[in-house]
Amino acid sequence: MGTCKTAQLLCALLTLPIAAEAQNTPIVVTPAYPSAYEPFELTFSTHNGGIGWPVNVSVDGSTLTVEYAATDSGFVPEEVQVTTTVAGLAPGTYAVKLFSRVGSTLTQSPTQSSVSVAPIGETQQIHAFFNHRSGHYFITASVAERDGIVQGMAGDGWFISDKGFNGWPAAGAAPDAAKPVCRFYSQVVNSHFYTAGAAECEGLKQAGSGWAYEGIAFRALIPKGGSCPGGTVPIWRLYNDRAAQADSNHRFVASGETYRSMIANGWVAEGVAFCSPN
Repeated sequence: MGTCKTAQLLCALLTLPIAAEAQNTPIVVTPAYPSAYEPFELTFSTHNGGIGWPVNVSVDGSTLTVEYAATDSGFVPEEVQVTTTVAGLAPGTYAVKLFSRVGSTLTQSPTQSSVSVAPIGETQQIHAFFNHRSGHYFITASVAERDGIVQGMAGDGWFISDKGFNGWPAAGAAPDAAKPVCRFYSQVVNSHFYTAGAAECEGLKQAGSGWAYEGIAFRALIPKGGSCPGGTVPIWRLYNDRAAQADSNHRFVASGETYRSMIANGWVAEGVAFCSPN
């Protein structure tokens, strides 16, 4: 006991049990009411983790799970705050659950919270067509253009190829994360092209590109690191690789099975172009 008399604080710390999470410490959401698909932060307090420790965030339905690496060293540090960023979520209310992981052991904290994500703007359907005569695919956000194609005003051979996907109107309320999608047309290949890439859009606007700029067709979420945010599905872009034949055409699909099938039939995979809200 003599040692403890000369170092009472150290002994007290070493003889205390490992602390669990700070009881009922709230999880702070910043901003308090995030907008749909916009990044926000979650901050929580812990006694067995630390700033910079790995944090993993996952979404399953209406549950947002936050898991962080913890320590079982036996030493109880001062309470620290951990902040992590959520990339963005679909509109709705999510239960936030906090877990600490030590090795293979996962422990849920009594600390729980919820976050409400506000919708911004009404989505619209992007309609998809195929022409069995030319073998070309086409998409449009315009209901009038869709109806005209169905009625044969764009010529013979067109029919709806699939259910398309969702985006936001070119003008009107939409999440800040929804980027403008440029629409181009080439008389040489008699085909349209769409891109949400600012550099690609500006490049095709230049004289000599062979493409005529037709304006912003709609607005769409785009992937980050090849992945789409929760509450959305990836829209893949394919290219028929027929520039040499003056027959270039692209297709946008929401079906992974269709994407793989077209690749097997010679189309070039160009990855995820958009993220469609459900």
